[in-house]
Amino acid sequence: MKKTITLIICIIMLLFTLTGCITTIAEIRNNPQKYSDRPVLLSGEIDIAVQIPFTETYIYTFKDKTGTIVVFSGIKHKTGDSIILSGSVIAFPEQEMDRDSKKTAAWLKKILIENKLVGKEIARNAADIIIKINSGISGGLGKIFFVKEK
Repeated sequence: MKKTITLIICIIMLLFTLTGCITTIAEIRNNPQKYSDRPVLLSGEIDIAVQIPFTETYIYTFKDKTGTIVVFSGIKHKTGDSIILSGSVIAFPEQEMDRDSKKTAAWLKKILIENKLVGKEIARNAADIIIKINSGISGGLGKIFFVKEK
């Protein structure tokens, strides 16, 4: 049974790859505004999986061969799961980007609440986590974006 599921996943991944439907994390990182508020399919692996306390929301770092991205989801995945992720990119407006992470954190907090990813009481902490993860991935504040899994 497990081999059948693995085979089906491999076939689906191959079909998506051949038709060019899979977006890479590098493509999003290079131009997050191009993908902002647009649906994407990503193929990769759950790197770190954490449930946000007192919520039904999970936060993941998701990686493919080109990079790592933060994902918010209502779907429980485990570390090491290989999946095809369907979601939409949420990117900080680049024209508003500055070196002040307070502005970025305020925007993220608002987006997290509007998208019902977290409650008001923990939105600021979740925003700070996203900024730290993106800073660690990109080596600086850089471009701030994440994916909301559908």
